[in-house]
Parts: sequence; structure tokens; C-alpha cells
Amino acid sequence: MVDAEYTYKPRRPLMHILGVILFGAGAYVMFLNARANNDGMIINNLIDLDPASATIVFWILFAACIAFCLVGLFSLFRGMTSKAVLTISQQGLRVPRAILGGPGMLVAWEAITHVRDISVRNVRFLELLHTGGKITINEALLPQGAFDEVRSGVAQALSALHGTVSTTSEMAETP
Repeated sequence: MVDAEYTYKPRRPLMHILGVILFGAGAYVMFLNARANNDGMIINNLIDLDPASATIVFWILFAACIAFCLVGLFSLFRGMTSKAVLTISQQGLRVPRAILGGPGMLVAWEAITHVRDISVRNVRFLELLHTGGKITINEALLPQGAFDEVRSGVAQALSALHGTVSTTSEMAETP
């Protein structure tokens, strides 16, 4: 089997950018509310807060929005600068680590026990169950069209090793 490498990072940073903008706008609104608050707050007709307590709630919401903004910026930066690579080789499948990167985890072909195709709202995932746990390969993190190549490469390697491949397909729809 020929070795193959695929970049494994977000293709579309638009969602990260929209998240940063959304939480930035939320932080701005919460900042304005906290600075100018002179009123109390009633939450679901259960909790009655005086003006000082309501101001504290606005400052907490401001801090939460800033935190999510920072997480979004970090995620955007990691996605744009990532050098993560998914590799198919004779030894097995090397999948990059999720958050902090690193060399990735090599899963030997002999260790893979089950392969499952999952589709959630037109996004496909390839779930590989192995003796050490589970790995999920996300179509959205691979280059356009590479998901089918990875899936067929895994199927070829496993069928050469085992003769047959235990695969299932699932369609998951969220309401």
C-alpha cells in the first residue's frame, strides 16, 4: 500500500471568525450594561437581584464573553498555523492530536477492530475502534475529496490484513 499524507485542519475559518465576532459583540453589550446598570434583575420570576447583584451578573457575563472570544481567537490561530497531518502507512494510521498538536498517535492496522461510517447533518465521520480506544476522523478537517480516499485506504489496508472489514454506516440526524 502506498503511503499517503493529508493535511488535517479546519478548511473554513468562517465559523471561528463569526464566533469571535458574536462573543465580542456580547462582551461589548455586557460591558455597557454593567457600566450603566441602575436596576435590579429578576431571573425567571425565581431570583430577585438588587442593582449591585445585577451589575455583578453583567460583569460575569462580560468576562465569560471575553473568555469565549479568547478561546475563539486561539482556535482560529491554531487552525491557521497547524501543520497537522493524517498519514496512512504500512505500519498503520497516524492521526494528529486534537488540541495541542504533537506527532500524533499511530494506530497499527492489527489493532483496529471495527470501522464505522457516521453522517451527521451531511458531515461525515470515520470512527475507528481499536484496542487502545477510539479515533474519529472528521471530513471537515480533511482537504476536499480526501475523506473518500482515506476511507478506501483504511478499507484496503484492513481487507489485506483481515480479508474482510467490519464496517457499519449510520445516519444521525439532530432535530
